[in-house]
Amino acid sequence: MSVGSRIRHFRQKNHLKQRELGLMIGLSDVSAEVRINQYESGARTPRPDVLQKLADVFHISPRALIDSDVYSGIGFMHTMFAIEDTYDLEVMRMGTDVVARFKDASVANMDPTSTTPTVETCLLEWATKYMSWQNGEITREEYDSWRYNFPEEYLKEVEETFTEEKMPSPYMEKYISLKKELDQCK
Repeated sequence: MSVGSRIRHFRQKNHLKQRELGLMIGLSDVSAEVRINQYESGARTPRPDVLQKLADVFHISPRALIDSDVYSGIGFMHTMFAIEDTYDLEVMRMGTDVVARFKDASVANMDPTSTTPTVETCLLEWATKYMSWQNGEITREEYDSWRYNFPEEYLKEVEETFTEEKMPSPYMEKYISLKKELDQCK
């Protein structure tokens, strides 16, 4: 999905008109609607500072707006192939379902002494949050906020759960590592 499509998605999700969004990010009354239309149509690409302003309006991470081609069949497949190559993903049929899973990605196989927040760790957190939504423990809006602000929302939850003095060492190391990775993306 293109940056423009993502902007349109979040603008519509927030029930905003193009002009309203343009004004909210500081565009002039004359150019607000036209510029947002240009972004959404792909005629113009927003600069990083504009992406940040849009993300701030939508209350999401700017990474949720970044160009991703997973909505085309071919783009999705190549994304999955890259994940397969990088993270040892396997795809199989289970009855009528197609299932993608990571080889040996069980909680028992996670190395608690690893200082790197593994894909498995992140997926486990995602599965936990997804099940909380499915079980009615959180709203769809809370789930979407968590997804569109990952890992910031996850890190915030960790900080609220543990103080630095009481956080188990392996969690602290993974937290610090994930926070460093996040800082490098900014």
